[in-house]
Amino acid sequence: MLGLRERLRRGLSAVGADEDTPEDTAAPAPATLTVGEICDLLSSARRRAALRLLLARDDGDGVPLGELTDAIAAHEADVDDPDAVGDQQRKRVYVSLYQSHLPALEDAGVVETGRDNIIHTTPETVRVHEALTTLTASAAGDPAAPVPARAVGGEV
Repeated sequence: MLGLRERLRRGLSAVGADEDTPEDTAAPAPATLTVGEICDLLSSARRRAALRLLLARDDGDGVPLGELTDAIAAHEADVDDPDAVGDQQRKRVYVSLYQSHLPALEDAGVVETGRDNIIHTTPETVRVHEALTTLTASAAGDPAAPVPARAVGGEV
């Protein structure tokens, strides 16, 4: 039996597909993340920053990992100029993105890593970001910010 990450990676739905069906004959269903999976993805401040920056900077050609690293390191150091961030901090951000955060986002279908470590957004990126925006507004006390069912896979 395939695990959830592997099923999402292969483009199968989280439940209901027959593991004995050959991959080439199975019709891939769009992956839909559950509320819990979205919350897990958004539990890291660095992952949240990566999502925001990717959506802001991806013009269709993707965002180089180095550029994403520099932007997040500058954000975490609360400076405007990425050159003001020390090499050690930049390296810590790079390693955590490369080894942990981006693989988690990619396994969930939220980003795709292309050649030369270029990170691309997916339609799922927008859904997860909508959930993040709604949760952030709700946590800030905005009474007009209920969690829309479409942003969390139809679950309430």
